[in-house]
Amino acid sequence: MNFWRRWHRWLGIVAGVLLILMAVTGVLLQVDEVGGFSEKAREQAIQRRGAVQPLDLVTAARQVETHSGGRAIEMLKLEARKGAPVAIVRFAGTDRPVQIDLLTGAQKPGSEAPRPGGSMAEKVRLLILNLHTLGIVGGAGHIVGGIAGVAMAVLGGSGLWMWWVMRRERVRRGSRQTWFWK
Repeated sequence: MNFWRRWHRWLGIVAGVLLILMAVTGVLLQVDEVGGFSEKAREQAIQRRGAVQPLDLVTAARQVETHSGGRAIEMLKLEARKGAPVAIVRFAGTDRPVQIDLLTGAQKPGSEAPRPGGSMAEKVRLLILNLHTLGIVGGAGHIVGGIAGVAMAVLGGSGLWMWWVMRRERVRRGSRQTWFWK
């Protein structure tokens, strides 16, 4: 019996830390879901920034073509940014894309990688969600989360079993305290 109690306690400490992380982040996610804090923050950011003017694709392509200097376009991606719409263009024969401001025509080195979007509240919510699911660690986090779930089930079952054995022994001895630990 002491062997199982020792394992139960050590696994309980490790799993307890994960359980606390899951519980706290789960509560934060529920509070955000009920209160809609990240949604309200996103709406406020849109109001501060102002509505983005719709962009006609044909007009944008013509603007990019006028700023291309006659070079063939291999890749074209349009993005709505704070100041003005931007085109990310990779010309044929080049490895690096160029960012072209569609209002001014200013060009600078660009990147094909997507820009992180969203307000600070959305980024915090995503971080909390990744902590809650252990997705912040990637695939290994999901494996650890699965193992933690199994450990929680084993700890719950073994704790209940040890309590039942203790209670049965106390009843056999005629002890007054039969339901709870000492």
